[in-house]
Amino acid sequence: MSFTKNTTWIAVTAVSVLGTGLATPAETYALTLTATAQCSATPPVALYPTRVINGDCQIKQVIPTQNPIVGNGIDEATFWDFDFTQDPNYSLFSAFAQAGNVLTSAVLSLEIIPKTSLVATDLLGIVDVQSNLLSEYTSLPGTLNQPFTFTQDLLSLPLNPYQPQSILASLFSGKNGKIPFRYDDDAIVVSSTLSLTIDESIAPVPEPTSTLGYLLLGLGGIGTLWNRQKMARNA
Repeated sequence: MSFTKNTTWIAVTAVSVLGTGLATPAETYALTLTATAQCSATPPVALYPTRVINGDCQIKQVIPTQNPIVGNGIDEATFWDFDFTQDPNYSLFSAFAQAGNVLTSAVLSLEIIPKTSLVATDLLGIVDVQSNLLSEYTSLPGTLNQPFTFTQDLLSLPLNPYQPQSILASLFSGKNGKIPFRYDDDAIVVSSTLSLTIDESIAPVPEPTSTLGYLLLGLGGIGTLWNRQKMARNA
């Protein structure tokens, strides 16, 4: 009687261990994409309506009646693309986004050279999404003609104009993998970097090796019970 009870305990233990080995704990992964646009502090100069190519940037004159020069950093619009397709993690990042995971930060770093005091009213932002006054991104530089760099998370601007879904929509729409930016209008854009971070929660998944081992253990316990009961009947 005690022998059969002990054998039953062995079988139950195997099944219990099998149940606890089906999954690993949930984990969260953060993945960051980075794209950089490299221009120049000394772009070429041309006359309106010519557009100037300055490294990764393109410059056009926006008030030609007052200033026909293009490339001097006054009354100009500067355009560039953040090309995230060059990042080796782009495909994985895209899969995370399509699975519905949330963008947690969009950190912009921009180096400019202010050319007039009107830089206080300059605008910066994602083309067709949102533009904001430079003063909403950073404290304004105090020295003209000197490089000035600032960093700001687009998702934590004071007026919070950007939403995670709007930035991801820009990333995967029209230019697919590129986010178009624009700066207006009294500074030379030297360089800019945008880093996007997304979090993905991985649901618990089976561990094939452990599960197989526990399964064999459970089957072994059941087999032992059957053999011993057979021996008891034949005795």
